Amino acid sequence: MSPLRFRTLILFGFWILTALPQGFSATPVFRWYDDQGKVFYSDQVPPKHSKFGRSEINKNGRTVKVVGAAKSKKQIDLRNKFKDLRKQSKSLLASQLKFDHVLLRTFRDVEEIRSNLAGKLSTVEVLININNSNIEQIQTQLEKQERRAARAETNGKKVSKKLLREISVSRQQLKDLRAHIATQEEEKKRITVKYEKDISRFNQLSNQYKNGHKPLSLNWRQQIPEKNNSGNTVSIFHCYKKHTCDTAWQLAKAYIQQNATTDMSVSTEKIIYTYDPRNDQDISLSVSNISEKNNIHKQFFLDLRCKQNVSGSKLCLSEQAQNIRENFKPYIENQLRLGIVQK
Repeated sequence: MSPLRFRTLILFGFWILTALPQGFSATPVFRWYDDQGKVFYSDQVPPKHSKFGRSEINKNGRTVKVVGAAKSKKQIDLRNKFKDLRKQSKSLLASQLKFDHVLLRTFRDVEEIRSNLAGKLSTVEVLININNSNIEQIQTQLEKQERRAARAETNGKKVSKKLLREISVSRQQLKDLRAHIATQEEEKKRITVKYEKDISRFNQLSNQYKNGHKPLSLNWRQQIPEKNNSGNTVSIFHCYKKHTCDTAWQLAKAYIQQNATTDMSVSTEKIIYTYDPRNDQDISLSVSNISEKNNIHKQFFLDLRCKQNVSGSKLCLSEQAQNIRENFKPYIENQLRLGIVQK
């Protein structure tokens, strides 16, 4: 807007306010702009202009109230989606914090976790040894049954149906026992992986408390950014194949590390969170792995947290924050493409 036009609008508004009849001061005056940027002043807003945002002006020419523009169905749907994703993200964080709490209350140190792991593995190993012993017995039994069947055939006799059934049962028992052992070996691997992750997380939490970091907050309140002309503020990357999702999740973690101003606090298969903001300039980031459609469709939802004050709220609605949101999906897509080219 040119300085001349701005001064004209101010004088025009002042003229309207001073020209109002006595006793009119209690009646509100509204100011709004239409789609073409034309300004309007009136004590009543026509129905056809009710969708536009407007300011209420008092008798001294000061703005006392601002009413935002009416939201379209698309904007309402977008806002509802954002709220739902934040709710799911909060649920994932709550589960992680609950797990952390139990982990710290259950074990005193890493050696105690390793001792517990050894006990779990020992229990499974006992079951494997029992199954191996049963296999040896049934294998011996099967060999005897097969020798009996071979002698009958050598002597020109028909092998009895009873003996054939016994041979069939023994072979099935061996098959089942070997399958049980394979399952138990996989269970040992699963237990080992789980406890190694527990040890890693226990060390992370111990270091966090030593360094004075506070636990992540579940009660963070942040404004929901609206969609603007440059794109969609709901930052989501969609994937459908496990290999692609696994690679994309690592890229999401890299993006967080590059753009957050606070260090990493949680990094699992479900959530990635940096520490909560400590000062007005901090931008904390999180990515939540939200599953849909029987866990086939994955949504990686990026969200921002800023200091919970006026400065923090402005920062989370700023162009800087908007760029972080909008670049999330293109970053992962571009890196995936580069990865494919390099292969």
